[in-house]
Amino acid sequence: MRDTGDASDGPLQALERELHELAGGSDHAGAGNRIEELRSEIRQLRQDMLDRMTAYDKVRLARHPDRPYFLDYVDAVFD
Repeated sequence: MRDTGDASDGPLQALERELHELAGGSDHAGAGNRIEELRSEIRQLRQDMLDRMTAYDKVRLARHPDRPYFLDYVDAVFD
C-alpha cells in the first residue's frame, strides 16, 4: 500500500508557503514573475501527484475523515 499523504506533500507545502509569503506583501519587481512561476509549479506538482495515484489512493482521499460532508456545504450555503 502506498502512502500518498505525507511524503509527497512536502514539496507542495513548501511551494504554497513561499507563494503565500510572496503574495502577502512583496513589492519588488520580480515578485510578480516569481508568483506566476510558483503557481505554475504548484499546478504541475498537483497534476503529477494525481497522475501517480492509484484508484485505491483516490478512494482513500475521497473518504478522508477531514473532508466536508454534504450538510457542511448546506450549512455554508444557507448560513
